[in-house]
Amino acid sequence: MMEISSKAKTILNQVQTPQTRLGDLRKIAKDIKKDHALAMELWFSGKVAEVEK
Repeated sequence: MMEISSKAKTILNQVQTPQTRLGDLRKIAKDIKKDHALAMELWFSGKVAEVEK
């Protein structure tokens, strides 16, 4: 597994809590905007899907 950036780690820490609400996710998405490289890094980290488990 590849090493993820500190920005991606920060985002994952913010969304991987049960207290995360839709408004929180929208704010995070607005801050990220259209950073495709970051989106791909988060997607391929495999950790985004773990939020639901």
